[in-house]
Amino acid sequence: MDNREQDGTNDWYDGGCIPVDDPAQYLNEYYSGEPFTMYDACNGEGLTMQMTESCGGMWISEHPDFWYNGFYYQGGEWNGYPMFTDGMDAYLYFLDPDHDGSGFW
Repeated sequence: MDNREQDGTNDWYDGGCIPVDDPAQYLNEYYSGEPFTMYDACNGEGLTMQMTESCGGMWISEHPDFWYNGFYYQGGEWNGYPMFTDGMDAYLYFLDPDHDGSGFW
């Protein structure tokens, strides 16, 4: 997660990082519509997320930096994966620096 002007090609860590084994790792939880927790390896804490019915978005809550809490909607694609934004310069996107599918959100 980040709050800088960017295009998703660099990891300008500022708000968290969610390591995954593959880009689809949390899709089942996401599509369930129930709140679920993802581990923020950069801050060592869990982030609670939940898919909503409008705009393909999700709520982020319990982030250690409250600035990142709120509703995120899909604002396009970066690096061939969905990019989500809160509309106020915070972004959630998949970065795969090794181009092998083992990157992080």
